[in-house]
Amino acid sequence: MSRSITICDQERGYALRLMEYFYERGDLPCEVRACTEPGRLRELSPPQDTALLIITDTALEESGAAGEYGPLLLLREGLSDVHSEASASMGKYISSEEILQAARRLYLESGPMLPGRSHAAGPLRISGVYAPSGGCLRTGTALALGRILSEEKKTLYLSMEPCSGLELPFRGSLADLVYFSECSRERFASQVLLQTVTEEGLGLLPPMRSWLELRSVTGEEWQTFLDALSELTDCEELVMDLTEHADGFLDLLRRCDRLWIPESGEETCRAKLRRFRGILQTCGAEDVWSAARMVPLPAHRTEGLRTEEIRAWVRGQLEEETHCL
Repeated sequence: MSRSITICDQERGYALRLMEYFYERGDLPCEVRACTEPGRLRELSPPQDTALLIITDTALEESGAAGEYGPLLLLREGLSDVHSEASASMGKYISSEEILQAARRLYLESGPMLPGRSHAAGPLRISGVYAPSGGCLRTGTALALGRILSEEKKTLYLSMEPCSGLELPFRGSLADLVYFSECSRERFASQVLLQTVTEEGLGLLPPMRSWLELRSVTGEEWQTFLDALSELTDCEELVMDLTEHADGFLDLLRRCDRLWIPESGEETCRAKLRRFRGILQTCGAEDVWSAARMVPLPAHRTEGLRTEEIRAWVRGQLEEETHCL
C-alpha cells in the first residue's frame, strides 16, 4: 500500500477541512491523514509510513520531528523559524487549491510506488488516428475522440507529432516518460500523473520537445512505453495522434484496437491514401490497411469547422461504429 500524506496542525478544524478538500479535489493515489496532536506525530504517522508531511511551523516545533520526515511541506504561521527543514513552504492561509497542488507535486516527485491497473478496469484500449496527408483534421479528430471517451473512462491523449501545437504548462517531455518506462519503472506511474495536464476530463501527456527527441526513441522503446501504460497505470483508454515520423510506425499502427484514417474526399487526399496502401502492400503490412477504418470528414471539408462540429461528427462516427459491431 502507498504511504500516506499526513496533515499536522493543532487547529483541528483547519486540519480536517484541508484533509476533506484533498479527498474531494486531489485525486491522490494514497490515504490522507490528519494529526491534531503534534506531540504524538511519530506515533500516529511514523516517518516510514509517511510519504509527505504537511505541517505548520508551530506544530513542527512542538513535534520535535524536524529532519525526520521528508519530503515536508511547511505551512508558515510566521511564529517561528524552522523553514530550513522544509522541502517547500507556503503561507498557511493561502487557498487550499494552492496547497493541494504543491502537495501533489512533492508527493509525485518523491516517486512513490503507485498501485497498478485494477483488475476491474480491464485491458488498456488503444485508439489511433492517422492520415497520410495533411489538412485532414487528424489532431482535431484525435482530441475530440479522447474527450468523448473520457466522459466514461479514464483516457490519455498522446501526440507523436514532431512539432506539436499543444501549448500547455507541461512539466516535462514525452521522452522523459519513455525513459522512466525503460529505466525507472517504479517511478513511471507517478511521473505520468505528475506530467499529465487535464483539460475537459482528458489527460494530455506532454509531447516531444522537437523532432530530434522523436527520432531518438526506437520502436522497441515505444512498445515498452505502451506496455508500461497498460501494466503500471489505471488508464483505460489511450488515443494516439500518429505520424509516420515515429520509429516502429507499422508496429504502432498494429498496436491499435481502433485505427481511424480521416479522409477529406479531395483528389489529393485520395491519391495519398492509394499511395499509402501501396506502401503497406510493399512492406507486407496489408493487415494494417484491413484493420483501419476510413472516416469521411463532415461535408468532406476541413476548413471552418468549429470544435463542437468536430466533436458531434466524431460522436456520430463512434455510434456508427457501435452499430456495426
